[in-house]
Amino acid sequence: MTRHTIYGISLGPGDADLITIKAYKILKEVDIIYFPGSIDKYGKEKSFSKKIIEELKIDKPVMKGIFIEMSMDRKETENLYSYTYTNILNDYNSGKKIAIVSEGDISFFSTFSYFIDRFKESEIDFSMIPGVPAFLLGSSKAKIPLTFQHDKLSIVAAPKKINDVLDVLKYSDSVVVMKLTTLGKDLNELLERVDGSFVYCEQLGTINEYISTNREEIINRKKTYFSLLIINRYI
Repeated sequence: MTRHTIYGISLGPGDADLITIKAYKILKEVDIIYFPGSIDKYGKEKSFSKKIIEELKIDKPVMKGIFIEMSMDRKETENLYSYTYTNILNDYNSGKKIAIVSEGDISFFSTFSYFIDRFKESEIDFSMIPGVPAFLLGSSKAKIPLTFQHDKLSIVAAPKKINDVLDVLKYSDSVVVMKLTTLGKDLNELLERVDGSFVYCEQLGTINEYISTNREEIINRKKTYFSLLIINRYI
């Protein structure tokens, strides 16, 4: 039985045109695509990655979702990954060509990362195809440089309090804050403390894309999971 390299494929931030040519070619050749998703409190399945795949009009592969319930604790999530890995292993040993996809970049807050050690332990050949993360599209859309020369760039994910961001700003020229919803209403105070040197981005690369530097407008807006904040002195 011939066994094929398993590919971790980056889909980019949301705009299907931003996927790399290499990633697109591989997706057209595989038999099965595993994609991440979530299940909301009403039991509805959602997947940003699946939407991008659908825009690419790749019909041939079997689509298999990895859906995480928002109420799951860490142990339950790990159990889901173990169950999914067993299915991937079965498909791999059956000679299927497999891709595991993720929005943004495959190495950046990606579901694929949870399988890397398992692949290594099982001595399974795998390859990771890089892509465009959302914050790079955000800086391009805002028409600002993210860094210059020897600037220091930091990334903060899911901050629990504004000092998680402000402390990083003390030694960074640019800071990207992702998964902003963890701040809740404290985000409003953060926007005031950074004194206008920010751009807020939401659902980049989609028809619902929103980009603003207007503090009041952002404060009064309901935040989504796919949002980020770029703070730097070039804005």
